[in-house]
Amino acid sequence: MLNYIIHEDEITVWWDKEIGLDCAPVYTVSVNEDQRFTTKKTYCTVGNLLPDTDYKISLSKNGVFSEALILRTKKKKRRIDVTGAPYLAVGDGVTVLALCLKSLAIRRIVSTYSSTDVNIPSP
Repeated sequence: MLNYIIHEDEITVWWDKEIGLDCAPVYTVSVNEDQRFTTKKTYCTVGNLLPDTDYKISLSKNGVFSEALILRTKKKKRRIDVTGAPYLAVGDGVTVLALCLKSLAIRRIVSTYSSTDVNIPSP
């Protein structure tokens, strides 16, 4: 049975080692039936893959087909620059936390009193 971990640009597959063989097995992992990786280990990582794409991963043991799976790489994640607005993270481990706590305190005050009773000065 093939087990796997999927990322945006790589897939790692692994399988159980066969017991009782006279010689060390040689495993071949194929990707879309054209790329082939040969190993004596019970795992293989295939990299340089495209995000959000299907790949057929096949395993052969000592030249005999074992099994195949269709696996889809994960979608590319959107990266957020937390040093820019509206987050304004400084990287000192304090600034973002202080802004969050201040925001929570302001929300609590506003929800407790009517908007006409609260004067929040602008920074």
